[in-house]
Amino acid sequence: MMPEGAIFGVLVKGLQVGFKKQTDYAEKEKAIAKALEDLKANFYCELCDKQYQKHQEFDNHINSYDHAHKQVSSAHTSN
Repeated sequence: MMPEGAIFGVLVKGLQVGFKKQTDYAEKEKAIAKALEDLKANFYCELCDKQYQKHQEFDNHINSYDHAHKQVSSAHTSN
């Protein structure tokens, strides 16, 4: 029979490892969320205040008449 302290020590160590794994997982989740937020920010048109999920959609917008019209309008109003 093992002393109670030894069994408790093993359980405590196991809980600590489990807690560390949860902490690591939470930190990874936060890092992934931040990276995704940064990536989405790359597909945002400040001029038109429009957000796009895909690069192709953003590219289509940049080449669109509406975007070009706003660029011209903002250039005239800033002068």
